Amino acid sequence: MKIVSPSKVKNERVFPQKNPLMLAGEQGDKLTVKSHLFKGAVPFKKDNLGRTALSYAAEQSHLEIVELLESERLRIEYYE
Repeated sequence: MKIVSPSKVKNERVFPQKNPLMLAGEQGDKLTVKSHLFKGAVPFKKDNLGRTALSYAAEQSHLEIVELLESERLRIEYYE
């Protein structure tokens, strides 16, 4: 039996590092999502798992938030 030092054991579980816009989208908080967008939050920024506020909102079936984030993404792309 091989004994491995605890410092060499890797934690297999990875937790998402969500920004405030992602959290608000996931919770379906439309007012907070609008506030973050108004303040300049980037709707297509990805977390450490490659997910966006849009994907978190869609996963929870928050259709209004999904539409809001998608329209903001399209607006930004149009003006770039």
